[in-house]
Amino acid sequence: MAVDNPTFSESWYRVAELRPRLRATARVHRQSFRGRIWYVIRDPAGEDFFRLHEAAYYFVGLLDGRRTVSQAWRICNDRLGDEALTQPEVVQVLGQLYVANLLQARLPPDAEGLFQRYRKRVRRELSGTLGNLLFLRIPLFDPDRLLDKLVVLARPVFTVWGFG
Repeated sequence: MAVDNPTFSESWYRVAELRPRLRATARVHRQSFRGRIWYVIRDPAGEDFFRLHEAAYYFVGLLDGRRTVSQAWRICNDRLGDEALTQPEVVQVLGQLYVANLLQARLPPDAEGLFQRYRKRVRRELSGTLGNLLFLRIPLFDPDRLLDKLVVLARPVFTVWGFG
């Protein structure tokens, strides 16, 4: 847990009593990347993927459909201490898993709205990225050398006699 990350979330009440679990079709693969262990959750039915670090995977592993999110978070905090996810990180992970269609839970309207807003934000960011690709800036040439040569011709214009 980073020092600058808040431990508690104002959205926590929306997800604290949920009893989610990974979809039955989800498969987990352990990978090592840049010296760090990652867990990739894959749903072969929809070809959705999601990557989690060890603390997040431990938390998600506690979500069995019987425990609440709040219970899993407390267990995670007791076991991992400072390495455990904060409440905002838990809300983010749950939202990302839900958007990737890897999470199964009966959602009350509050939580459904929270995850729908997250889904809309992801779509907006993706469409913004794709929109930026349509307007690529490709430099044609570097005008510095041309302007350095033209400054000799323009210098007399910007004198007392040039403005007079």
